[in-house]
Amino acid sequence: MRTPIWILSFFIIFISVQVSVVKIAFGTEQATTTAIPSETNLSPTIFATNEYQLPYPGVLPDSPLYLLKATRDKLVSFLISDPAKKAEFSLRESDKRLNAGLYLYQKKKYSLIVTTISKGENYFEEAVGKVEEGKRQGQDVQYIIDKMVLSLEKHKQVIDTLRDGMPKEYQSGLELLDKRAVSLQGKVSKLSPK
Repeated sequence: MRTPIWILSFFIIFISVQVSVVKIAFGTEQATTTAIPSETNLSPTIFATNEYQLPYPGVLPDSPLYLLKATRDKLVSFLISDPAKKAEFSLRESDKRLNAGLYLYQKKKYSLIVTTISKGENYFEEAVGKVEEGKRQGQDVQYIIDKMVLSLEKHKQVIDTLRDGMPKEYQSGLELLDKRAVSLQGKVSKLSPK
């Protein structure tokens, strides 16, 4: 039987994307940029206070291909068994979703911003859990905790700035995300040795 060319092409593209995601997840490839919204009330100097760079989000939630990306991310996450590596992957996914929120802001897709960043915070909570697991197993995870501290500063900074620039009906969702980020800061501070 002959396989249609389009199925074979889709399979090759899907596998090549998977390889690049695994490279990023295991730290062999860096893909870091931060979207700076072009709105006048969100100047680049606001985001320059924290040198932490957000990774490029890739396909955004408003794309018809986003379901494939989300499925791929869940599959890659499932395949990572080492707690420290999974914490790094989850932190990166959290940061990607935060940056996706910035890109959605540029496109004025306000209704997607809150849900996208909220899903990113879910990944961040997963990262905290994996760091705790890694510590219990005796792994050196301090470098991840240090990254988490910087990441949370960036999360709060971006959420606060987006909240100030969004229409009023969407601001309450971002206020809840801000409170969640504060809660995550408390959890991360408990991970560091006293």
